[in-house]
Amino acid sequence: MMKTIRRWLALALAVSMGLGLLTLPAAADADPRGGELELLSYNVHGLPIFWEDYNPWEDSQLISAFFRDSGYDFIGVQEDFNCHAEIAGAIEGAYPYQTVHQGVVPVGDGLGVFSKTQIYNQRNVPWEQTFGVFSDGSDELTPKGFVHVLARLEAPGAYVHIYVLHADAVYGDAGSLAARADNYRQLAADIAQYPGEPLLVMGDFNGYYGEIEPFLTETSLRDTSLELYSAGHGDSIDHILARDGMGVSFVTLESKNLWIQTAPGGVIAAEYLAEGARDLSDHAAKYAKLAWTYEGPENGVWGVEGSVTQTPQWSIELLWRQVETFFAKLRLLLLESFRLLREQVV
Repeated sequence: MMKTIRRWLALALAVSMGLGLLTLPAAADADPRGGELELLSYNVHGLPIFWEDYNPWEDSQLISAFFRDSGYDFIGVQEDFNCHAEIAGAIEGAYPYQTVHQGVVPVGDGLGVFSKTQIYNQRNVPWEQTFGVFSDGSDELTPKGFVHVLARLEAPGAYVHIYVLHADAVYGDAGSLAARADNYRQLAADIAQYPGEPLLVMGDFNGYYGEIEPFLTETSLRDTSLELYSAGHGDSIDHILARDGMGVSFVTLESKNLWIQTAPGGVIAAEYLAEGARDLSDHAAKYAKLAWTYEGPENGVWGVEGSVTQTPQWSIELLWRQVETFFAKLRLLLLESFRLLREQVV
């Protein structure tokens, strides 16, 4: 009798242990501590201009459909000016968290973040130095700069700073070179507010690796392309940069230039322009896939949980800033026009 009882107890214990082991993966899945992120930096070329094969409103709808179906986790855009409704409206379901659009030319900066996870504390900061009104990229006609948000990763307590920027246009004149160098200096100074914290920086730097190398050294950021290839391979004026910190670590799995282009059957992204295809921007996008892990506490370490401000919506302050910017740019246009007129008269 005792042997029978012991046999049943042993069987019950084995079954309970087996069930416990079966439940372990489910518990781990419910508390992820890492994963993969796909990032895209893209100049959407949303300027209110037309030429033979370029209609920004129609092209923006094609870009929007591509974004919607892409599955990227974070998309950073530049030159999202007059066609924002065409891009953002169609992807709201796929990207429920979006930065607030700052307006059309000449009051908006054209910068934005589309995210699958929550983003907080949006800041749009214009450059202190730009160059060119009617030439050299006309950078002084819009308040180009950078947008910064804090984004939540899919692990309790894990966040990352995201910056999206658009630097002074890629011209070799002394004025543009000086302006870009000052852009990088200003961005590095802003990043210095977050020592030891994780960063993802992406955008149209308008500078190749050699030009941004001092900026990388100062900020301890890594160029995702250079982590996989030597300098020059896959180099472009767009970059995606990463930095570890606060228990968040990144490893680059892929990094490449992508031409987002029309092709038979729809819009595709490829490393080269296909024969007969039409690029939807004036240069390639930058894509990166990163593996990330988090080894940190689930609360409190950032000092943001429970006290963060959700991405702000349209406000009187934004409208006032747009009005101020409009009249500042109008004054700049008039002064430059009078200067050129005087030069012609003389």
